[in-house]
Amino acid sequence: MIDKDGVIICGHTRYKAAEQLGRETVPCVVADDLTPEQIKAFRLADNKVSEAAEWDQEKLDFELESLNLDDFDMGDFGFDVKDEEEEEHDGYYGDERERTNDEYNLRSFDGERTAGFYQIPTLEPTSHIPNELIGFNYVLTDKKKGAGVHFFIDDYQFRRCYERPDFYIEKLKEYPCVLTPDWSLYMDMPMAMKIYNVYRSRLFGQMCQDAGIQVIPTLQWAGSDTFQFVFDGLPQNSTVAVSTVGVMRDAQATEVWCAGMKEALKRLHPKAIVLYGAECRNLISAELRSNISQQGNSRMLTVDLQYFGGRGASSGISSKGNKYGSQYHTVFESGNMKFVENNKDINEREALMETMTPGRIYVQVGKNDILRIIMFDKKNKRIRTIERDKRTEKWHTHHGYEHAEYGERQHEIPTEEDEKILARVMKTWNNRGRA
Repeated sequence: MIDKDGVIICGHTRYKAAEQLGRETVPCVVADDLTPEQIKAFRLADNKVSEAAEWDQEKLDFELESLNLDDFDMGDFGFDVKDEEEEEHDGYYGDERERTNDEYNLRSFDGERTAGFYQIPTLEPTSHIPNELIGFNYVLTDKKKGAGVHFFIDDYQFRRCYERPDFYIEKLKEYPCVLTPDWSLYMDMPMAMKIYNVYRSRLFGQMCQDAGIQVIPTLQWAGSDTFQFVFDGLPQNSTVAVSTVGVMRDAQATEVWCAGMKEALKRLHPKAIVLYGAECRNLISAELRSNISQQGNSRMLTVDLQYFGGRGASSGISSKGNKYGSQYHTVFESGNMKFVENNKDINEREALMETMTPGRIYVQVGKNDILRIIMFDKKNKRIRTIERDKRTEKWHTHHGYEHAEYGERQHEIPTEEDEKILARVMKTWNNRGRA
């Protein structure tokens, strides 16, 4: 294509080829109605469109194979033509296979470092405990680089780490530690998707460890049917992390979380657990007997784990010399409330005196009725009891341990806070069979 003055607008390569072939003339299109600005724009557009062009690889291969390459070498024109022997041994399967390898990070997969039937990548243990955590979505803008990086955010906010691992692993090297990605394991997800989300969480963690990053494994699970693979590849005797976000929204979510945590503790024997979630303190105080320390982030707790299960378990001796489990047995649990019933040889009018889990609410029941509600502070001391008066059937409150029903240290009228606790306990007890 030329302008009205015979200046080539596009087709310079064709013109050079015609010269080399000895051609004296070539067909042209004269664009004599274009302005100088339109000619510039046309040149740019023509070059840009050529960048977007792609070969039909199947047809190209067919054409190249049909040529007699003894007469000339197509490599002179930039084509990569391999003989059959070279193609058989070089391990290259074409651009599409290479793109697939990149899409699923198959080059990073090491079959020698996997566990379980589904070949879940394995992680090395760590004893590192972060001072605080920030979300992965702040990695590119964070200036301090002093916190550990968590992935307890929506999946779409961190899928890029798996799509561009090399780029983001370089960014994560600037941080003291990284938790493995917490891809969702919804109860109604297909099992294949749950397996894949666990697989790629471990693989990314393994890639980070290979790059020299301190990695804390994140625990993930759904129903008990996922226990067959969700713990594969996780190290024993290590610091681990878990989210409690949304766990206390209903009884089923709490039950699923507690069942998974029990299984994790039984299989992994972790040294410490980093918990993330606004309600984690209440949940853990209800489910774990542990040393809990508040870290820099208000949503994060570190649990120096001793063992799982509240006081009243079948092992251990209380400070009063009673074997745990000798005074009462558990009827059922919900959130930070534990409903218990005195054993047969213990008078139901006797308030529980065994050492209790700090922060938990104990509800004594008898003959299908609530007898009293007992609360303990962070130092494991009983702070108050909400109890029903046997004579008037009205509720009243005692503070601490010492009181007399009808003596000088009489009970008090329940406060507004006591009334709220009582209402919550009554509602939970009445709805216990509907969960």
